[in-house]
Amino acid sequence: ERFCNDVGEQVASLNKQRQQQKDSHRGERETYSGLQKELQTIAAQLEQTDSRVTEAMGRLNDAHSRAEGLEGRLGEQERRSGRALEGLSADVSDRILEARRAVSAQVAEVR
Repeated sequence: ERFCNDVGEQVASLNKQRQQQKDSHRGERETYSGLQKELQTIAAQLEQTDSRVTEAMGRLNDAHSRAEGLEGRLGEQERRSGRALEGLSADVSDRILEARRAVSAQVAEVR
């Protein structure tokens, strides 16, 4: 009888330990599952962020290309303006010389 009681207590103790292990494993599985979902969420967010960064880099490269094009056109316009100013300056200088010659001729005529 005592043997049966001892065996019964041991079986009850083993059953209790087994149940505790099951509960512990269930908690670990739930934690694992939660972590797995969290990692999936983070991975999706990283993918979206990567996509947005790639898109932003593309826009930045486009803007840089447009800026370089504008810079080139501006430089060409500055060169043309410089040539035009040089031409105007030469024309004004020629007219001033002509006017001086005309005035000198008139002064000589008056003398």
